[in-house]
Amino acid sequence: MHLTRHVYRLTVLIGEDDYWHHKPLYHEIVTRAHETGLAGATVLRGCEGYGATGRVHTTRSIELADNLPIAVAIVDSEDRIRGFLPLLDELVTEGMVCLDEVRRPALHREIDLITAPLVFLSAAIGASLRYPIGHLSPTTDKTGGLCWDVAGCPT
Repeated sequence: MHLTRHVYRLTVLIGEDDYWHHKPLYHEIVTRAHETGLAGATVLRGCEGYGATGRVHTTRSIELADNLPIAVAIVDSEDRIRGFLPLLDELVTEGMVCLDEVRRPALHREIDLITAPLVFLSAAIGASLRYPIGHLSPTTDKTGGLCWDVAGCPT
């Protein structure tokens, strides 16, 4: 599936304890995105966060390590993402659904659709990473494979 440079990202923020018919909610969201034919979906498990209740969930404490945050990032064209929203309305009763336009970087080679959501999400949350993304540029390794040069990260 080929994406244009103008892509929409749908991010669903839920907890790992959220279920749909005895299955993890994130699994159901990814399954439906795949069945719908959307370009890509990635599930990321957070190590710390809080939501509407204000209760912090973190991996640093056994007592607080329940219901850790989950982010499901889905990318595709605007019309396909907007067409998927009614399916989410049925599934997501708590949490947050975010929709934003992103631009694919002009690369020498295409990004594999499996890694595309991670590239978009990494750019969005770069400020919260241990080593913030200052400049992200494609380069090639010794074998000619595509890799990322991230300025400011320790080597």
